[in-house]
Amino acid sequence: MGPMPRKRVKRGTVDEVMVANNGGATEETVKTSKGKKSQKRTKKSSATTISSQKTPKFKCSECLLGFDTEKDINSHIFSTHYGLARINDDLKTPFTENQIIQALIKAQKVMKVLKCHNEGCNKTFKSGLGLKMHWDLCGKSESEITKNCEICGKQLKIQSVSYHMRSKHSNRSPDSPSDEEVVTNDEDNSSAKTPRKRASAIKAQKTIKKSTKGELIISGSVSDNELTAKSDSDTEVEAEEPEDKQTFEKNKTSRELNELKELKDSYNNKLNTESGFRQILLLWRESVISIKEFLREIPKDQFQQWLNTVSLKGKVRCPLEGCNQAFTTRDGLKYHYQRCGIEFKFTYKCKLCGFEALKGNKTIVQHLWTTHKESIPELPSELLEFITEVDMSRIGNQSNGSAKYEINRKDTTTYALEFHRRFYKQKSFPSYVPTSQSWIPLSEDELSAYIPTPNPSAYFKSTLSTGDSWNQLNLFESLSTQQYITFFVGGPVWATAWCPLPHSATTCDQFLAVASNMNWDTTHTLNDTDIESGLIQLWSVGQLGTAFDATVKPRLAFSIAHCCGMVWDMEWCPGGTTWDDISGHKPNDTQALPRMGLLALACGDGFVRIHSIPHPQTLNNSYDNTLYYNEPVVILNPPGVGNSVNCENTICKCISWIKSNEQHLIVAGYGSGVIAVWDLTTKSSLLIVEQSVSQTILRPLNSWMAHSASVNGIKWFDSSSDQFVVSCGFDRSAKLWNLKDLTVPITTVKRGLFTAIDTHMQWNGMFLGNDDCYLANSLTTHKSCVWDMSLSEWTAAVVSVDAAGEAVIFPNFQFKADPKRKPYDRLPLFHISVQPLDEITPKPSKNTKTKKSKQKDDKNDLIIDAKEPPLRSYPEFTAKYGLVFNDYDLTSAKAIPIDEINRIRLPTHMQYQRLSDYPLLSINRVCWNPNHTSCVWLLTATQSGLCRLSCVPFLSSTPALNT
Repeated sequence: MGPMPRKRVKRGTVDEVMVANNGGATEETVKTSKGKKSQKRTKKSSATTISSQKTPKFKCSECLLGFDTEKDINSHIFSTHYGLARINDDLKTPFTENQIIQALIKAQKVMKVLKCHNEGCNKTFKSGLGLKMHWDLCGKSESEITKNCEICGKQLKIQSVSYHMRSKHSNRSPDSPSDEEVVTNDEDNSSAKTPRKRASAIKAQKTIKKSTKGELIISGSVSDNELTAKSDSDTEVEAEEPEDKQTFEKNKTSRELNELKELKDSYNNKLNTESGFRQILLLWRESVISIKEFLREIPKDQFQQWLNTVSLKGKVRCPLEGCNQAFTTRDGLKYHYQRCGIEFKFTYKCKLCGFEALKGNKTIVQHLWTTHKESIPELPSELLEFITEVDMSRIGNQSNGSAKYEINRKDTTTYALEFHRRFYKQKSFPSYVPTSQSWIPLSEDELSAYIPTPNPSAYFKSTLSTGDSWNQLNLFESLSTQQYITFFVGGPVWATAWCPLPHSATTCDQFLAVASNMNWDTTHTLNDTDIESGLIQLWSVGQLGTAFDATVKPRLAFSIAHCCGMVWDMEWCPGGTTWDDISGHKPNDTQALPRMGLLALACGDGFVRIHSIPHPQTLNNSYDNTLYYNEPVVILNPPGVGNSVNCENTICKCISWIKSNEQHLIVAGYGSGVIAVWDLTTKSSLLIVEQSVSQTILRPLNSWMAHSASVNGIKWFDSSSDQFVVSCGFDRSAKLWNLKDLTVPITTVKRGLFTAIDTHMQWNGMFLGNDDCYLANSLTTHKSCVWDMSLSEWTAAVVSVDAAGEAVIFPNFQFKADPKRKPYDRLPLFHISVQPLDEITPKPSKNTKTKKSKQKDDKNDLIIDAKEPPLRSYPEFTAKYGLVFNDYDLTSAKAIPIDEINRIRLPTHMQYQRLSDYPLLSINRVCWNPNHTSCVWLLTATQSGLCRLSCVPFLSSTPALNT
């Protein structure tokens, strides 16, 4: 039998723990259930009360707690008193203001949040200066924190006395430092706004300011002659590093003091300003209607009942019927109860003229002072002095929520100017000059083959017009209304382009090219390369500025007849580098004509043609709508053309002309998914098919299968490099290509059926338009297919248009600068609706609906009721309906109705057209004016043949152009 197993003795469990505080030591007596002797364990404590048995070595002078180690008391002083207590200091030596600020700043960096320990005050602060400023006022009566001015007797806050003395009773400017501030720092009197100096600069300054005997020279205490004499002495005193550090700390403290004083002055100055406006408004109350007159009164017992409910349940609900909103504070419910169910469009309203101020008394005071100065009571001398000194120009006219519609845009003008000066210095392609022999006027018998049927346009009218009558334009006529100019080109438009001007041509007329289709109901396929006649129209729009000019009347300068199929895209040679001045041209010169620019066309037969366009005045000396036939100076063959290949030709869908490196490259996208690049300056015999004095035919420099379906958009990256191209297509992808390695794209984005693409020279990114139901991080959203978009290189504003007649502008694009979406990020430019010809258009009301009601009304906003029979052709549509251009005042963003801004916030609230109807409302193309002096103008072209010029003055940039 083996040995008996040893019995394990179980320790007793703890029954009781006693803790006694005795003379700085803590005794714990533990009793066990086994009746063992009680064991005493003595543990040292960090904080004790003063005991007769043992006197602590260190004592806090602020709270009189004793500690045994220096480490423990230092930790206590820092965490409890923020470093503002001394050790074993029975006299309680006070701290200087510099020491207090330094201690609070150091404590805030470690503890992040500081708390006021005054009795009854539990406020917290995230800065040491804020807590210091609060301590100066906390717990003091009104008489303790105010003081009367010794000169004028005005009652002021103590912190505002110094600012008041400097601004009212001194010859110095209010921002200049006082004498006390000058001598605060013995070494360096840098103000709070002066940037921190480097250690080497401080050391050099100390060396210069030291005399030969090592005495410190204070600024202003020694004359310049004495300073020069002392500095010329042979004895030199070296600046020591510890003194530099000490000087730096003093300078830092001085800056912090100045920051605190400026903070106090600005705070009290703000209070004085608000008080001044309230006093003025009280005197002018007879001329003002206040929102307080319409507020709901609260019963006396109701207010106390709310307070009791909040104390017991933590929240209280609005007692009004139909409102179940809950509040956690009594004051919150008070504010809501007074306004619940009442619509307020203003805070103050002028009785004299009806001016409405959304909020703030400053706006209504500024309005009365500037507009009705003779009709309002005179102000006392003190308030008169106040209102004349206040900078009223900084108080904007905040009618209809103008403060809400301040657009903070990132300025891109400077970058664009630098880009233009760098790459548009010299003339491009001097050999491609138009001649008078190449421009052949057509006879009257030939006109009918190219000019559309001279039917008038569809009926239309604008909501900004005073009358309610319908307008109709004949072929090539124009009409100017408020903020918009409309002209009729005779057919659907799918290609437009502004003619760029050089920066020196600031007083020249501006031109735009429009490609119109002769047939309204023709359907084109991607491989439809049959010959089709058409017109390229050159319109003169006069001299444009940054503001709308109602005298501008577009007129057709001349047209170019062609038989190259549908023109899907066109682009001028960028930068105005192909523009010639006509001042030196002789009228009898029959050879070379001054060139207006080179215009590239993406044609339906697959070829890219470049025409050299002369100035209209040199052709016929008048605007008589002459139709010309012109041979292009350059023809770019599509890839796969020749006897050695068997490739089916497709339409050329889009083109892009490079802006940098002398504009020598053109890229084009085709319906087959192929992209091709041509070099216009090549000398290679392999790329030149034919070359003569009047015409050059080129093969592509490079081509590749970029997409598995039609290429819908293509752009060069506007940078100093000529190797990056972005494209998008019907295969639901957008790609970034490096021309030096076309094996695979650098980036591929697959998200939707992309219809348009654009780039900006300052941001490395793509702007994409698509026909899909979802797009993440979208700038503007539509309910119909987005046909086109345009990005201004001067204002960085994006405009997109869709098939339902909506034009939306995104005015303040900042790439990842402001992630929060704001209501004014998207603004309506205009939208087109239809109306039966026998109805009268109701006048739009100004902000009569709230956001919620508007959303309910526009939930299913079909342009034509679904019960109506489909309208499948242009004549059928125009015989029954007319177009209504819903226009807005674009002089400022604040003038656009809030209901319209809310309507385009979500695509579900925007209008859309039935797919069975002819797309008469469709806006097919939009393009910004590329010229700096008129960069706020844009052109929109519609399926109805009506083109519109719009001016958006609030996008105007201020930087001047230095040529």
